[in-house]
Amino acid sequence: MVLDLQRFADDGAEPAAESAPAAAEAQTDGGAAANPEAGSEQARPAFADLIAGEYRQDYENAVSQRVEQALARRFREKQEERARNQKMQSIMGRLAQKYHVEAADVDGIARHLDDDDSLYAEEASRLGVPVSVAKEMVKLRAANQQAQELQRQTMEQRALDRHFLQLSQQAEELRKEFPDFDLMAEIRGNERFARMTSPQVGISVRDAYYAIHGAEIQRQSMQYAAQQATRNVAASVQAGASRPTENGLKGGQGANMAVDVAHMTREQREAIRKRVYSGEAVTF
Repeated sequence: MVLDLQRFADDGAEPAAESAPAAAEAQTDGGAAANPEAGSEQARPAFADLIAGEYRQDYENAVSQRVEQALARRFREKQEERARNQKMQSIMGRLAQKYHVEAADVDGIARHLDDDDSLYAEEASRLGVPVSVAKEMVKLRAANQQAQELQRQTMEQRALDRHFLQLSQQAEELRKEFPDFDLMAEIRGNERFARMTSPQVGISVRDAYYAIHGAEIQRQSMQYAAQQATRNVAASVQAGASRPTENGLKGGQGANMAVDVAHMTREQREAIRKRVYSGEAVTF
């Protein structure tokens, strides 16, 4: 698969000096250092919680720095490529003037170069061979250089293919958390995501997605938690309303009241309301 992936573009606190004796004492007395399992029971915070909470700003700063470095490197490469193209155009222009052809006539310039023995005279003299032999040797070297360049491009393309395969595998894992996630839609529609997951930056699909959509994910999680709590309350109320009646009444059987609802007194309605609140099923 040929895909243009070029768009994918410790703050450690030093321990206080006074803490050293305490650490030594803890090791001597059989403290946490003597028991490596002492801290293993403490729950480790999830990465997503860290980057969405306390360390969100630090994480975004680190990601931004890596992205900026990749963009600066890419900008330098573009500048170097532009300079090479300008030099090549200048060379082709001078050759075109020498052989009286158009600068855009690459094939014509190539034919004149092949037929120009003067270009190979110095090489033939240096090697002590006829000009025709020197000419063939130069052609062989040029063909070898072209083969090496083709091999380099092939290796780069294979590296890009491997990178995209890794992204696809990471996307499959992320879809277990977000079934609607679309890798190609994210790459094409979000330039920041494309740069972060590029080979030059190398941030994983999951980390890039959380870095960009962290606030949205947190908001959706809170909404889901609120909806779930509402459903739990409703289910609890429903369960309470359907439980068997107590206080000497037969379970599951409601009181059959032959009463004209339209002509009930206020006291009768209040009595029925209390019975309903107590869990009794009242029918008319």
